[in-house]
Amino acid sequence: MEKFRDTALSPEERAKDLLHRMTPEEKIYQLSAQMLFDHEEEYREKRDFRHGNYRNPGHFMHRDPAKKTTPSEVAHAVNEDVRNGIAASRFGIPPLENGEALHGAQWGMATVFPQPIAMASTFDPELMEETADLIGQECAAVGVRQVFAPVITVVRSVTPGTAASCVSPRSSDQRSAAERVRVLPTYA
Repeated sequence: MEKFRDTALSPEERAKDLLHRMTPEEKIYQLSAQMLFDHEEEYREKRDFRHGNYRNPGHFMHRDPAKKTTPSEVAHAVNEDVRNGIAASRFGIPPLENGEALHGAQWGMATVFPQPIAMASTFDPELMEETADLIGQECAAVGVRQVFAPVITVVRSVTPGTAASCVSPRSSDQRSAAERVRVLPTYA
């Protein structure tokens, strides 16, 4: 058995063995991403399953307002994408399917919330926590394990264009950003 498959070894030992076996091209593909904006007939022809991370196909399945995409349809597309990614890797490495979650899980019929800067203006950390928990559950329900979510920053200028993605830690009680950060649970 190859060391990287031996679960009795430490993660560090397994990773070292796997990295030693991988070609430079395979390492580059693991670090690279691909994003296709259409999940239609040509998707399978355009998708390069060697990429290690990818904007999940469910993200773009809601482009047609006349067609409601169900959670099971999104989960099927994400799972199929992962299976194809594993098959394309000679080591069976699954791709990391990521998604956007600035104002909710971005797929089909997922809940839409106000932009983070608007949520932060409520000065209600419990509301933010509950919202983040719901977004996490909706992402996990379809197989999305990584999301681009709000960042905590002190917004001094709205001109960069990303200010709407930010949650400013400044509030009337002046708690620091570090006090507001918490690790959200992992949903299996």
